[in-house]
Amino acid sequence: VDDVMVSTDGTPDMEAKVEAFHDKYPFGEWEEVSNIGEVAYTGRQIALHGQEIHLGQRDFINGRMDPIPYTRQKKSLEELCTPTEHAEYRSGVGNLHWATSQTRVDHAVDTSRLQKRQNAPTHGDYKDLVKVVKEIKSTANVVVKIRPIENMCVAAYTDSSLYGSEGELIPDDDDLAGYDKHKLHSQGGSLIITMNQKHLDDVGDVAFSMGDWRTRSSRRVFHSTFAAEAQAAVETYGLAKYYRAYLCDIIWGFADWRPVESFGETEIPIVLFTDCKSLFDHLKKDGSVPDDKWVAVSLASLRGAVSAGPGRDIRKSEAKWVPSRWQLADCLTKKGMAAS
Repeated sequence: VDDVMVSTDGTPDMEAKVEAFHDKYPFGEWEEVSNIGEVAYTGRQIALHGQEIHLGQRDFINGRMDPIPYTRQKKSLEELCTPTEHAEYRSGVGNLHWATSQTRVDHAVDTSRLQKRQNAPTHGDYKDLVKVVKEIKSTANVVVKIRPIENMCVAAYTDSSLYGSEGELIPDDDDLAGYDKHKLHSQGGSLIITMNQKHLDDVGDVAFSMGDWRTRSSRRVFHSTFAAEAQAAVETYGLAKYYRAYLCDIIWGFADWRPVESFGETEIPIVLFTDCKSLFDHLKKDGSVPDDKWVAVSLASLRGAVSAGPGRDIRKSEAKWVPSRWQLADCLTKKGMAAS
């Protein structure tokens, strides 16, 4: 270990523990971030702005993420890249992955899409990568904000794009002619934030703190939006519970699943947001079993932990429906939906 960062609440007891830690391992230099405003740490800029922590990658994006060389050529978009272009493509996707896994959630789905093409990228893929890298470099100052949140809950936004893992939105099975179905997996996205429980029903702008995110293609081909959304919701809820365990460890000093479950929904509840009305309606009804038994397994798993609608089981996490225009995870499942 050659990099250590410690964050405390500033109380004398915690400061004494930090000093004891430093005395036992007196390596390198220790800097107080609050005294210098910003510090570079493992390829990121970490800055304090009042009570907010801003995480960015300005130096990496401007310095180490090189623009992808490109000259206009009369090539078919389906034509394979040259060996030189292929090498540039793999390097560019590697840089893109680092940026989108650390701070640039707005382009995470682009990384997922372009990674699938690495073995044999085409000229069209290369042009796509050139555009994405250019967009990220033009917005290098974008940061992720971590804020203090009162009356905290974990808000988990789940979304899916049917047949969307290859970057194309294909709404109906009838449009699948000519496509390799084995490549047409759906793209699932999860966005985890913390926010004030009092703002759950607000329709205006509210402050929240960024937590975690994930986007990846499904492991099987779904043939309905409902099936894809149900699977994505299961994965999102699992990520939310994992994130809440970390919070419990930080706040109370433990993350054992039994005590977390015994009071978790009271102290730090999880709220699952979906824009799939059919999924929300199924979670409201008891005993409803879909025809697709694979989806039935996902729904049974969700119902064991999530409840929705009037008269819901308050011992479980709440599921809420939101219109697609308020679906914060859209940028994790659909090409061109990036928003800073």
